[in-house]
Amino acid sequence: MNILSKAGIIFLAVLMITSSLLITCGGDDETPTAQPANGQTASHPAWLTDPNEPPKNPYLADSVWSTTHRDSYLQGSSPYTGPTEAPAGEVEDYLPGRPVCPTVVFSAPYADGSQVIWGASTRFHVFKADPNGQQMSYIDWLPTAETMDDPMTNEMVESLGEMKAPELADLMDQAYPQEESASGAQPGMSGVYYLLDKDNIFYQPRGKTIYAYGDQIEGDRFSPIELKRSWMVPDDEFSRSDDFLYGVQMTYDGMLIFYSVFGMVGVVDRSLDPDTAQFVQLPEEEYIGNQIACDENGGIYIVTQTQMHRVQWTGKELTLDPNKGAWSAEYEGGVAKGRKLQEGSGASPTLMGVGDQDKFVVITDGKQIMNLALFWRDEIPDDWEQIPGTKDRRIAAQVPITYGFPDMDFTWSEQSVLVRGYSAFVVNDVLKEYHPNTVVNVVMSGEPDRAPYGSEKFTWDPQTRQLKSDWSNQEISIPNCIPTMSSGSNMVYVIGQREGMWTLEAIDWDTGESAWYDEIGDKSRHNSAYAAIQIGPDGAIYYPTFWGIMRIRPTTEALPCGTVVEPTEEPTPVITQGPTWVYNVSYEDEDTVWTVSVTGEDSVGGIDTYVISTSFDAKPQRTRYIAQLSMDLDIVIEDESSWISKTALEPVKKQSSTSQMGMTVGSTTTYNYSGTYGAPLSEGQTWSYDATSTPEMGAPETKMWNAEVVAMEEVTIPAGTFNCYKVEHTTEGITKTEWWSADDDFLTPVKVVDTASWNNIETRELVSYTVAVE
Repeated sequence: MNILSKAGIIFLAVLMITSSLLITCGGDDETPTAQPANGQTASHPAWLTDPNEPPKNPYLADSVWSTTHRDSYLQGSSPYTGPTEAPAGEVEDYLPGRPVCPTVVFSAPYADGSQVIWGASTRFHVFKADPNGQQMSYIDWLPTAETMDDPMTNEMVESLGEMKAPELADLMDQAYPQEESASGAQPGMSGVYYLLDKDNIFYQPRGKTIYAYGDQIEGDRFSPIELKRSWMVPDDEFSRSDDFLYGVQMTYDGMLIFYSVFGMVGVVDRSLDPDTAQFVQLPEEEYIGNQIACDENGGIYIVTQTQMHRVQWTGKELTLDPNKGAWSAEYEGGVAKGRKLQEGSGASPTLMGVGDQDKFVVITDGKQIMNLALFWRDEIPDDWEQIPGTKDRRIAAQVPITYGFPDMDFTWSEQSVLVRGYSAFVVNDVLKEYHPNTVVNVVMSGEPDRAPYGSEKFTWDPQTRQLKSDWSNQEISIPNCIPTMSSGSNMVYVIGQREGMWTLEAIDWDTGESAWYDEIGDKSRHNSAYAAIQIGPDGAIYYPTFWGIMRIRPTTEALPCGTVVEPTEEPTPVITQGPTWVYNVSYEDEDTVWTVSVTGEDSVGGIDTYVISTSFDAKPQRTRYIAQLSMDLDIVIEDESSWISKTALEPVKKQSSTSQMGMTVGSTTTYNYSGTYGAPLSEGQTWSYDATSTPEMGAPETKMWNAEVVAMEEVTIPAGTFNCYKVEHTTEGITKTEWWSADDDFLTPVKVVDTASWNNIETRELVSYTVAVE
């Protein structure tokens, strides 16, 4: 998949913005058996019987999917058994979050047999999620150093996910103008290609740095994420100042391969020890817009806009020397014109051929009528004669792709070629109608008046040394997803559309006929948006979307085989009648009365707290400006409860719900303090804290605050005159100021002026109170 040539995925980058036990079924029996639908791992003996399975990279995670396009061969296919019939009943399981990179990756099994999901929203977050049972959930969501630039709120992500295509397209057309560059590259795309290694270490490059994340508590799947190590590639290794790292791959002897947009290629030990790093530079006029592949013999396969390259890792040396196995071959790159934004191939190179089979690198080229092109991977056979019309003798096949439409004058596909055995499958990306803004085209690609139709399968005949079309299908529309194929079910799986409804489609691999389909939904969260469809360890279909991760389970009748659901116990508060405080709250021309009451006691994380609830005489109306969307979001506060430390009188937890864009969204905020915080207050006292908000159906969002007792002030409010500590809480340059009585033991401040939460200033002033808390 060529991410750089899709402004729809640039849009994802600009915004950057899944366990109870899954026990392996079948025990320890080493006799090859039919593949189970659950507990699928790469080491299962059934894999060993598939003659078309690429050799397993021992340094990638032993899982169903460890890197983009599954593994180092990038075939996107596997023996993993997916759904064999249309799912019964409602099967959508949606995990909201920021837009996710083209794939998520699955960990190797932990000691108890369970697995987790790792992923990233490029530069803003790295996450780990639990694919337990009927509903996915986040385990941890780690902000990066760039997170403060994230323009999105969790509530907004959920609301946008509910929109239908035309509504979202109008919004995106205003908020995200067309962006182009010479290479199609945008710095926000750094890190779209990542991987998980055999030790469950998650590697992702961002900018010019490679980051390695893992479990804070080794062996605990519910462990928080921690940054294990990082390494910044020296500036002088980049040929241009505006260059940046794009992705990573793994050699079969455990070296991490990294590469930049403008052709720098390097290797480094997984420890990220700079002394182990080696570099080569491709010709400076070439650029890379796809993932790279690697074989067991050290071949590293990279496609630029004009050349197919093999860079060679000898085990000791990274080289471009043809005498040591490297090669380069020119292909039909075409030009960036019309609907195709970037020159050259829109596909990451896919490796075809295992064992004693003929071995190739497979791409689609850049001609007006696109070709499926095969390159001899190793030495070119001595008796091979160059095909007339090709640019290099290394090209073993160059066959036009028409999807069976006789009158097409333009064909292209931005998805990588799906390969199994000697067969290759490609899909049509050419829309019927185009908007000048490519973001809009991605959003609208599932609409019937625009959606593309057509797919085609080709097979190489090793006897005749020819590549021929097996079949084409003009009936199924596959607007943008990267397909997958299961040799266990002998089906291709894609996200398609029928009359504007997004669908899961299963296509017979042998005939091209539709095996079955299932309607998913018509919201923007169902749009695959050039992401890959994946078969998970539970036999379910997973795919990232604009607004999170979608899972489609084979059935709703039971949890996956061997699943253990671990109960969660919420503490039961001790409900008591307590004191109350009544506030006048003003916001613009709105005045409401808020009553804050103690309703119980509780322990949160070992901290003894009072539980206080807030009620309103009328639901407060607020607005928040979203700069990246150039719009004000209207918000209604529905309810709010807080858990206040009995000693520090600062919040430990808060729960609230708001209505926005026709939806009610619940959220829980937790607070993590550093330093001596809260009561007893003293002038000059300072502390800091993180406030992490987690919506009911979304990803956590953290803000960092600094607090300081800046002065003693006398404050007159409706409840009277109070001698107060003035406390300023600051985040992102904006402030919330509180005045706490120095003479009375109140659980809440007597006055608050909040400039940080909304577009305008909210002021709370104490009107009356009953008794002080003892």
